Amino acid sequence: MKIHNDNLVLETLDSKLKVKEVTNFRDMISILFILPVQGGSGGAHSVVQESLELHRYGVKVKIAVLEGRYSKFLGNYKEIPEISQIVASYRNIDELKKLAQNFSVVCATIYHTAIELEEIIKENPEILPAYYIQDYEPFFFPVKSQKWEEAEKSYKRIPNAVLFAKTQWLCSMISQRHGLKVYKVEPSIDHEVFYPSLRQTNSSRRVSAMVRFSTKRRAPSRTLQIANILSDLFADKVSFVLFGSSSEELESYGIPIPSNAEVMGVLSRSGVASVLRESDIFLDLSDYQAFGRTALEAMACGCVAVVPKCGGADEFAVPYVNSLVVDTLSDRDCVSKIAELIATDSETLFKIKLNAIETASRYSKKRAALSIFNLLYNKLLQKRRENSGLVNYSTVKKADNKRIKVAALLPCRSDIVAFSGSSYIRVVEPYQVLNQDKIDFCIEDEDSLIAKLAREEDKSSSKVDVVVVQRNAIAKQEVASKILHLVQTRNCKLIYEIDDNLFDTVDTSSSPTLQEQLQAMTILCRGAHIVTTSTPTLAQKLKSFNKNVVVLPNVLSDNLWKLNETKEPISASLKTPVKLLYMGTRTHFEDFKIIEPALERLKEERGDKLEIYFLGICHPRKAPKWIDYLKPPLGVDLYPHFVNWLLSNNVWDIGLAPLADNSLNRSKSYLKFLDYTGLGIPSICSVSETFSPIIRHKINGLLVENRANDWYEGITSLLDSPQLRASLAQAAFDELLVDHTLKTKSFNWLSVVHQVMGLKSSSIDF
Repeated sequence: MKIHNDNLVLETLDSKLKVKEVTNFRDMISILFILPVQGGSGGAHSVVQESLELHRYGVKVKIAVLEGRYSKFLGNYKEIPEISQIVASYRNIDELKKLAQNFSVVCATIYHTAIELEEIIKENPEILPAYYIQDYEPFFFPVKSQKWEEAEKSYKRIPNAVLFAKTQWLCSMISQRHGLKVYKVEPSIDHEVFYPSLRQTNSSRRVSAMVRFSTKRRAPSRTLQIANILSDLFADKVSFVLFGSSSEELESYGIPIPSNAEVMGVLSRSGVASVLRESDIFLDLSDYQAFGRTALEAMACGCVAVVPKCGGADEFAVPYVNSLVVDTLSDRDCVSKIAELIATDSETLFKIKLNAIETASRYSKKRAALSIFNLLYNKLLQKRRENSGLVNYSTVKKADNKRIKVAALLPCRSDIVAFSGSSYIRVVEPYQVLNQDKIDFCIEDEDSLIAKLAREEDKSSSKVDVVVVQRNAIAKQEVASKILHLVQTRNCKLIYEIDDNLFDTVDTSSSPTLQEQLQAMTILCRGAHIVTTSTPTLAQKLKSFNKNVVVLPNVLSDNLWKLNETKEPISASLKTPVKLLYMGTRTHFEDFKIIEPALERLKEERGDKLEIYFLGICHPRKAPKWIDYLKPPLGVDLYPHFVNWLLSNNVWDIGLAPLADNSLNRSKSYLKFLDYTGLGIPSICSVSETFSPIIRHKINGLLVENRANDWYEGITSLLDSPQLRASLAQAAFDELLVDHTLKTKSFNWLSVVHQVMGLKSSSIDF
């Protein structure tokens, strides 16, 4: 069984339900990168690797290269069989404009290509302009020079262009200096070329370095000077391999080459990889690095990279764990730290190499390409919706002036007459956002909904088109059957929404009230035209009731969480005490028991330097005495008020999310991770079906096994490293803005409405 529309595909194969989002992207998105160079640089490698990966996924993608550099460009990537398929040449701006007309996204990659992109957009405003920023290029030129001026202006040259970069340092640099939002995408490494040789380190040390005088910021003179000093210090215990320039070019600059150095000249990518695999240490003594591709490639090859303190290398480099970080502007610091590394015993050096390999393994062409595609796809979709007012859904046979009326029936806490946070997150906020997309949304109670559905005037303006029933909003079998009957006889559609595995929480030992509630839920779930849920795991369970299941991953409301406000980049805070937050409903006490020994030990060790806060989790009387139990004031029962209170009282540094391995938890979503991210704090979460798909360990959060010592070590690593806390929080926040907000994902809910409106009762497989 398959159900298609423009944004969703449900597919059942081999009795396994798979939910896919947007499979017909080939008809919508095509990308042209303007890269008028001969290739071979780190920035060019990024564009080539990620373009090639997108091409292999079926995306129409091309790299536009100046005709005079086209042959050289192909030669630099001759090891890639498909290179000619993704590269196109152009002679002048007119040919580039003509080429660009065949693409929906055109992307600048160097400061002066923004000028060409500006010309393209003037003639083709329907194209989405983007800028893949590889470095902070004003640093390349003398201040106030013509090229410096062009580089400075490049970021703001095209209003509403989508700016994106590989490192948080680069995103923050442009944000701080130019007041612009720059989206963080994933860096890439070609692991088919850069892979390790797990040979044991012997007593001698082989040190490699790239020396390229054409790029002054890479500090070729400094690199040679430091190499000479180290050569004198260690004599026959160290040897050097230099690449990037020929012997003649090096000698022409008058700086001696170490006598124990081998000069390899300009190498291909595979040649560089071979050198790195045979090296113990790689030196990158640049003034700064916006990213540090060669250093990360060295780590992938099993080499300990020495990287500059200034720049974006802290994205992956952890000093003395997987690399060495030095102040490259201080020769003394460089010499002393590198000498210490050379003198390190072989066992310790090998451990650092293994850590380096593990770190580098997290960076892939696939992840990088998909992060770029995801960003550009959503931005293109947003642009088209803004231009047209509504995506054209061919399955919806409604007059343009006809608004679709959606009525929701939600669980209500009778003691305070309030809806749960789940109701706001899954129904109220998403459907209210859709008011701009010809959706009229209202919330009904049982009586008013039945009254509306019972009216015979199907063509009246008050007629309901779609009914959304959430969770256990209907507790009686009789009422559930009545509403289902009215929906079926009034040409109305039913969406059943459930985001927890409530079906497994009721059994024969449960109260009659709960058992009847379960029966009502079963009637609605089986009879709905579409069931929406929050996770693939829960979707698998729900397929036994209804084959038409759509996964709508949880997102945060931009407005409630104030995500639209300009925020300063997250910085490392040295303040004490460090404050931990663990929040959730009172059903999480079993989860707390997993981390209780670790928290108690940390509190004993750190005393007043550590504060641990509970928000919910258990009854206050069950909380240990060393816990600070938070009690929100009266009046914040409504979810919007709670979020506002949470943001107003945000003093926390780290968020905790342990999750025991049980049937109910396996179906839970990663919402708590999003909540902590919305607060601007890093998360430590259990390795689980819930968190493992969204968290990349030590990149946008920490994942730990459910063992007390693992939690102790994980929490300790963040307590002791404000820099790591800031890095994880910023990476998670950047991804939140791109992938997990209503602003970028509300079209998923819109797709479901249009999909259900296009279905016929006879096409539903119950």
